[in-house]
Amino acid sequence: VVVSLADRGLPTLHFYMPSGEEVSYCAHAAMGASFVISKTQGSSSQVHFITAEGVENTAFIDGNKVRLGMKKDHTEMEVDRSIVNLLLHQINLREDDIIADLPNVNSSVARYKTLVPIRMDSLQSATNPQNADAFKALCDSIQSTGLYIYSPHETFSNFFEARQFPRASGYPEDPATGIAAAALSATIHKRTKAMRDFTIFQGSAMGKPSRIEVQLCDNEIQCAGDVEI
Repeated sequence: VVVSLADRGLPTLHFYMPSGEEVSYCAHAAMGASFVISKTQGSSSQVHFITAEGVENTAFIDGNKVRLGMKKDHTEMEVDRSIVNLLLHQINLREDDIIADLPNVNSSVARYKTLVPIRMDSLQSATNPQNADAFKALCDSIQSTGLYIYSPHETFSNFFEARQFPRASGYPEDPATGIAAAALSATIHKRTKAMRDFTIFQGSAMGKPSRIEVQLCDNEIQCAGDVEI
């Protein structure tokens, strides 16, 4: 993330992948940037910023914990199951690994992620995509920016373990993906209605565990987590 403080207005955040591609929004990068900005402002408890596309957001800082409010703009679209199966094959999983009664869709609060429910044992055994170019082409064919496989917690219905394999970001797997966690939470909420608070664990298979808390409010989606420098 690149932060522009050139004018007297709000800090402007530009989000770039290691590949050099600029993207519209990156929630966990915005959380980290807000934490750093707060320290430059004398440990401010609130940071208001604007994205390159003109979207205004506010992050709330309490110690090392950052809570980010995003506009509630959730959309879904169905995906071709044959393409999903090919994506799973790329990470050495099969159609049999899918949990049949959970959502398998493209879901977005900023850009589409392909949500696929996977059994926990299979989730942990997935590998990096076998062919980066083929994986990118498959994602492009269904307008997806990444494969987000997830599994429900054995005890708590609003806890999920997830892994994110981005379309073409310059790295094969992401240890934390705020917009994907928010999209998953919004998709589950759409079908249950009662559940509004979610906890998403990600990165454990990489040895880089993260915990993202998501709360669905009336007018926004909030992502929260501890930031480390």
